[in-house]
Amino acid sequence: MKVNSHVIEKYIWLITNGVAASAENPMDNLENFDREIEMMKKQAEAAGDEELLKMSLDSLIANPNGRIQKFNGQVFGFREDQMVELLTYVFHYVWLEEELSLPGDGVDLEFVSMSDEEWSIRQGKS
Repeated sequence: MKVNSHVIEKYIWLITNGVAASAENPMDNLENFDREIEMMKKQAEAAGDEELLKMSLDSLIANPNGRIQKFNGQVFGFREDQMVELLTYVFHYVWLEEELSLPGDGVDLEFVSMSDEEWSIRQGKS
């Protein structure tokens, strides 16, 4: 399934480029990201993107190879293993009751650039 990478980037950007990401070593205390996670959650809920975000994070965590680095941020520049750890924390923070897919499993998503119009058509919203 193709997903508009810009939609997912804007949510992950809140995490990877927020205040917590500018700490000397942001991975020392993942709880520092809680404020940004709350912002991300509220924005996704308001836009009706919560399920898409959950599915996307699960897919990136289960199959990060070469895909997750696209979302690694510009403030700290998280490594792939750090992105997996951070997004796993985000996933469990937002969806406490949900389980992640096992490594190599999960929905096969392809994150591609597309216009808002094309994305709306793919979602059947036009």
